[in-house]
Amino acid sequence: MASNLLLVARGPNRAPTWVARASLVTLAAFLPLAVGCTSNAYVIPHDELARLAATPPPQRGARVRVVQDLGERRSDPIEAAPQQQPPDSTSADTGDVGDGNGDGSSGGNLDIDISGGQQRRMGSLNGGRAWGPAPSRGWHPAPLHPAGHGSGSGVHIGGGGGGGGNGDAVLVAIIVIVAVVVAVGLVSSEGVRFDGYVAMSPEQPLHLRDAAGHETTIPVADLSEDWVAGTVEAKVMDDEAYGIRRLDKVTLDRRGGVFKLDSGTMTFDVAGAPAIGPAMNVQAGYFFTRELGLVANLGLAGVGVPQGLVPRHALALELQALPLGLGPIHLGLYGTGGMALTKALIGGTPSYVSGPSFGGGALAELDLTSRMALTLRAGGDLAKLDQLWTPAGLFTAGVAVY
Repeated sequence: MASNLLLVARGPNRAPTWVARASLVTLAAFLPLAVGCTSNAYVIPHDELARLAATPPPQRGARVRVVQDLGERRSDPIEAAPQQQPPDSTSADTGDVGDGNGDGSSGGNLDIDISGGQQRRMGSLNGGRAWGPAPSRGWHPAPLHPAGHGSGSGVHIGGGGGGGGNGDAVLVAIIVIVAVVVAVGLVSSEGVRFDGYVAMSPEQPLHLRDAAGHETTIPVADLSEDWVAGTVEAKVMDDEAYGIRRLDKVTLDRRGGVFKLDSGTMTFDVAGAPAIGPAMNVQAGYFFTRELGLVANLGLAGVGVPQGLVPRHALALELQALPLGLGPIHLGLYGTGGMALTKALIGGTPSYVSGPSFGGGALAELDLTSRMALTLRAGGDLAKLDQLWTPAGLFTAGVAVY
């Protein structure tokens, strides 16, 4: 027979601090990605680099797959127009991704006006071939050699409640603040960086780095199979030479790591009466395919009643499936299983009580970029608290960064 529990959120805090610590450690793991910003450098994947080497030089800049790098932006991107004739000199820098295009051939000396009237002169290098040099700000590439050429019921609310315990509030506030900081950081870096196709001049500088860390710069038109074989990383910059022009981005590919944050409302019975309050889900996990993923979920929720604040938190694993795609809209279901947590007054001593929890519901996502989507979920769960199963309903909206 279930004992009567007086649920209030006051008195000594006996929260399981390992839960909070594990949550904070998990969130902190995302901070290195969250503190970045989009750079002026674009990485060309190795297989794309090999394709370019097999393409006739005049056609190499027509459509190139790139992924924008993360880091500091050096200067504003050069807005290169289609069919722009290449300048006869060089300037280099590293900055954030911008629009630009340029298919053209080498020409005479040209002054390019950028950054509010400042000019940089493009000079001719490599036997008259015009292209921008290596970036100037601390990047001094060393020679790189081509390969081969060198190196509820039964749960009751009683009187005397009022206000949440300070310990509980601090724990929840810290987790919420860190989760929001991580989410905002990921949205402003991973979520918005360009992943797709660009156009550029065949004379656009291509920065290559080999396994020993040696770096050099050549025009895209000079790329060969030997250069590809000796290269571990290749980049182009949007703020030097002729610039690059964004064409189209790739569709969102959910495979890989994911971070999700959503908020909304939760409804559950307190002493036989329905109550509603704020709720938040913090999720981190991995998608095995474009449609199927597994995430760890930290749920934070609570409702206010005259006798005090009644929390209902959860730790669970959640399986997510989004099999139905309608353009940028993806629809599916989720199922979750884990542990629910609430606070009770047992024998005059405030203490947390927990029990198994299972649930599920509907899931929808709207793709915004190649790495970010808006999320919407509606569902419910059953938690065994005080030996009885008590239901809860949930409706939230948020963001997912893949």
